[in-house]
Formats: sequence, structure tokens, C-alpha cells
Amino acid sequence: MDRPTILTCCDYFLPGYKAGGPITTLGNLTANLGTEFHFKVITRDRDLGDATPYPNVTTGVWTQQFGGDVYYLPNHRWSPVTLAGVIRETDYDVLYLNSLFSPRFSAFPLLLRRLGWLPQRPVVVAPRGECAAGALSLKRRRKQIFLQAARLLALHQDVLWQAVSPHERDDICRQMGDRARVALAGNLARQETHAATTEVCPKQIGEVRLICLGRISAVKNTAEALRTLNHDFRGKISIDVVGPQEDEAYWNECQNTARRLPGQITVRFLGPVPAPEIPNLLQNYHLLFSPTRGENFGHAILEALLCGCPVLISDRTPWRNLQSAQAGWDIALDGHAAFRTVIQAVLDMDEQQFSGWRKGARQFAASHFSKDHVKEQNRQLFYRTLGSPTPRPLAA
Repeated sequence: MDRPTILTCCDYFLPGYKAGGPITTLGNLTANLGTEFHFKVITRDRDLGDATPYPNVTTGVWTQQFGGDVYYLPNHRWSPVTLAGVIRETDYDVLYLNSLFSPRFSAFPLLLRRLGWLPQRPVVVAPRGECAAGALSLKRRRKQIFLQAARLLALHQDVLWQAVSPHERDDICRQMGDRARVALAGNLARQETHAATTEVCPKQIGEVRLICLGRISAVKNTAEALRTLNHDFRGKISIDVVGPQEDEAYWNECQNTARRLPGQITVRFLGPVPAPEIPNLLQNYHLLFSPTRGENFGHAILEALLCGCPVLISDRTPWRNLQSAQAGWDIALDGHAAFRTVIQAVLDMDEQQFSGWRKGARQFAASHFSKDHVKEQNRQLFYRTLGSPTPRPLAA
């Protein structure tokens, strides 16, 4: 039997990495389910913030790579008509949209479908955390106008929504109404896992190395992470901010905040790092610091835990109850005090004390890979959309 074809529209895809989690999510999906489903991906011809296309990538045609077929749409050729033409000429069973608010790769396909320019095939929309309160608070007026227009045009009336956690399911229903069809299908991890490394950053009393890993943006709360460090800590702190800048004004805010920090705080902005280099990078730090306003998954958090790097994060991610597992801390975003208390506690630890947290982080992350039901959830997401019987579950 032919594999069902999933036509995926997304702003960014491999070999890109600057857009972070969504690229990782889709790459992992095609790697895990590419033998059962035929994934076709329509995406931009360049990475987030880049002025030029990917090198060594053919644009404007379908190319076989990354576990499926990819169509890199040239930036100068993009238009609703061009996108409609590519979709209409493609044979597919399910249209899979990886954003709620993306004008090019979510709103326009839904509008074109509503106008009858595209086939009436089943649609899955994965909002990737965009329905969370923290994400909706940014550019709030613009998003409210879009949601009102989408309701008037009934753009989402027959779609199936993908939620990666019960919390995101609640967020989607809060925005789209209790009658919205929502399927729970968590994000898949890499097929391979990281081997526990013996090369770790030594921990001395009175010193701590922090890393902020991800886009420098308001939703990631980068500036707030830096403001947390504006305190009279007992010890020396270094923090590296690793990721692409997303907004010039916010970038300037982060720079100005860093300049006002006390002398015992060292800040470096290292820019984006390709995904394959991240595990080796994380070995150089004691703590991933991410007081994010909202994550529907948090691939950087998982990467850190896998590498034995405990995490200090907000309570707005699926990664919860970390302290009881001695893997890190998930703290409410109601001020700096609790985050500062944890940082000081880590400053005061020696190597023997901290080694237990490294071990706890690895064990906590390893438990994620035992959840075979996540793969089954994603299989059933597409079969449910197709309205066809779900084949027998894959063997573990």
C-alpha cells in the first residue's frame, strides 16, 4: 500500500537551525515516521534572518532529502499565487500547517483553500505554542485582529489541531472554542540519544557558568534572564547568550541590560550555533537558564538534560517537577527572587554536590525516550485526519 502523503508548509526547515524548535520538531517527525508516511515540505529557501538562500540547495523544484521531499520556495518568487500553484500541482493526502499566525505558510494556504483555490483535503494545524498566554501577549493587537478575521472567514472550522501537551490543548480550546477538534500528539525526540559524557565543566564553589540557548526574543525572555543577574551574588557568574537575534529593539534592550550588570557578572553574546554542535557546546556549562514566557516543548531544555546540564526554567513548559528528580528547577514567573535563590545555591555547590544534579538531569531526560506512546500519538494524528483505520501499532 502506498504511504499517505503529508504536505507540510512551514517557514523554516532543515538545513536551517536559527528558528530553533520548530525545525527540530519537523526534522524529528520525518526521521521517526518517514518510512510510514511520505512527507513533502514547502518552505523558505533561507534560514531565519538570512539575506541569502542556503548554499548547495536547489530552489524551485522538489528535491529528495531529510527523510522526504523538500521544495525550497525562492524568496523573490513567493506570492499567494505561486504557493497555490505549487500546492495544486502536488499530490497529497493531508495538509500540515506548522503555525497559527504565519502569513505565508498558514494563513494564506487556509484562505486559498477557503476560496476554492486549493483542494478540500484534510488539514492539521500545529500552533507550536502560539496559543499560550505568554505568546499571545506579544504583538497582542495584531494577533487579535487576525483571530477575529479568521473566525469571520471560518478559516479553521474543519481543521484538526495538534497539541503537544494537555496544557497546549487547553490553550487551543481557550482560543478556538470548546468545539475545536484537538488531538494530543507530543513532539518526537531524535532517534539517537546522547551518550553520557565524562567531559564536563568542573564545578568549583563560588563559580557558575550559565547558558541562555535559543532565539533572543521577548517570548524567550532573554532580557529578563539578564535582569535577574543584576544582584549582589556571592561568587562569579558567566553567562553566554547563544542564538540569533529576532528583533533589533529587543536586541538593544538585551545589550543595554548586560552593560548594567555588576562586575562579577560576565556576559557574552555568541550568536547562533548549528544544531549538531549544541551537545558539545552544552558540556561547557553548569546550568541552562531559560525563564521563558512559554514553550510547547523546549528542545533546548531536552538537549541540556541529555548532556547532564541541569536547567533553571520557568513553569511555562511541559518540563515540570524537575527539583524532585534533581534535574533542575521550574519556577513561576512572578519575580526574580526565586531564580536568584537557585543561582546562589548552585554557586555554593562543589563538584561532589553538583554531580548528583548532573546525574539527575541525564536520568530525567532518558525517561523521555521510554515514552513510545508519543510516536503512536503522531501516527494516529494523521490517520485520524485521513479518516482511515489506524494500522496496528508499531512494535516497540
